[in-house]
Amino acid sequence: MFKFSGLFAGVEEKGKFIEDFVRTFPDFQRYFVKGDNGCDEEMVDCLKFLQRKRKIDDVTSCYVARSPTEAKMNPAFDINIGRDYRGLVDILTC
Repeated sequence: MFKFSGLFAGVEEKGKFIEDFVRTFPDFQRYFVKGDNGCDEEMVDCLKFLQRKRKIDDVTSCYVARSPTEAKMNPAFDINIGRDYRGLVDILTC
């Protein structure tokens, strides 16, 4: 179903990292970002900018909130779920 080609965790300066990665590896065109803080939002913003500039084809982002209540949602991300991941399971099994 999903064919992930790579995973990066524990990266510092995520916006700079992803910008350098896209420049170095232009064949990677589709990105999925799972995050839970402002540094991850920086990476999502960078990827959305690169998508608008047609440097990449697609980016989907998923914010993992402390709780699934609306007060904890992050509008910068496409998908918002709680820490128990039930929301993501519901999305993937539709």
